[in-house]
Amino acid sequence: MHLKIRKSAFAKSLMRFSSIISVIFITLKLNPNNNLKQHKIIKMKPTIYASAEVQKIEAVALALVEEQLIAYNNRDIEAFLNPFSEDVKGYNYPDKLSFDGKDEMRKRYAQLFDACPNLHCKTMSRTVFKNTVIDKELVTGMVKDENVIPYFIAIYKITSNKISEVRFMRYLAQ
Repeated sequence: MHLKIRKSAFAKSLMRFSSIISVIFITLKLNPNNNLKQHKIIKMKPTIYASAEVQKIEAVALALVEEQLIAYNNRDIEAFLNPFSEDVKGYNYPDKLSFDGKDEMRKRYAQLFDACPNLHCKTMSRTVFKNTVIDKELVTGMVKDENVIPYFIAIYKITSNKISEVRFMRYLAQ
């Protein structure tokens, strides 16, 4: 009997988490700036032992990172910047400041989007832990040498329902 109670609590926890994720997908589908046909959404496994509050934080973090990734792939600068806070900071890992604020970020990424018409980012793996999302990304259309494959590790930190910080680690594979 004890096993059935645990199983039932586990099932309830999963149902609660899946309803949160459903809300995220519905939100993404209703947003006219998102072109979901061009981007495969990665399914996230729940942090099984996390509280409902932590699961909500993780769901928001996942939605924000996914929103900016879809806009990045569509090279839509305004939609891309929407999930970021006004005072967002970007770093080259571990702590070399790359941009400070949304205005600097806008300039940098607008130039990138204009210069690279085939720019595309594919998430290879994703880890979500509370308000932090860590992606391993394959970015194509940025490097002219086709024998070089640029990978990035992107670490997104979410504060007050916006991406407040992002750290990039770049490595090239051949």
